[in-house]
Amino acid sequence: MRRRDSEIIDVARAVQAPPLDVIAVFQIYASATKSTVSDIVRPNIRIPGRLLNVRTGQQIAAFEVAGLELAPLPQGCDRECLLERVGGEARLVANELAQALTLKLSGFILPARGASAVGAPAPLSGSVTALVPAGDGQGCPNLPTAFVIRLNGFSTSEVQAIEEYLRAFGCYLHHRPIRSAASQAEFWYETRADSARLNRNMHLMLEHMSTAGQVSFAGDTFNITKLTTR
Repeated sequence: MRRRDSEIIDVARAVQAPPLDVIAVFQIYASATKSTVSDIVRPNIRIPGRLLNVRTGQQIAAFEVAGLELAPLPQGCDRECLLERVGGEARLVANELAQALTLKLSGFILPARGASAVGAPAPLSGSVTALVPAGDGQGCPNLPTAFVIRLNGFSTSEVQAIEEYLRAFGCYLHHRPIRSAASQAEFWYETRADSARLNRNMHLMLEHMSTAGQVSFAGDTFNITKLTTR
């Protein structure tokens, strides 16, 4: 009752198996309006709903079902009577809300028919694109997700090469540097790929660069550390 979005998102993030990508938040408002020309009282019901991205906290879509004409209330119907009557209608109204939000979510996730795969970058030279293809036959149907990628122990030229790989990864959307130091670099990375696919691409990238390294992932952060033998 009366939870803030931040609290609801924290609860959703705590769910580990399976992890939640989107939550639907909705409220049911009930009231009664008396006719201006008679004693007839009609119930009113309004259900606004929103979809929130669990990882980023951003609102994906919103919709509201209202203005439905419900049957008049019986004489002497008190608050409990009103709630009971509205409760019987709420399921039908909620179904309409769910259908609208489902349609909006589908439009948010799936690329338009005939459009190219979202985030498919221009091909790179050599065999990089063969290693990490920029799209598949189904496009990139996942929600946009943001990760932090930390590079430890890499030279400046290696960091630049890794940036090229990050752009070539399938379902890439956008990235920007957060901080950079002599042997450390950190990037904000937005993609429609899931963490498993991104983790696999990181290992393939190191293999393709002939670089010994360790990839670890926790929460929304990838740590990639170069391993040296001397």
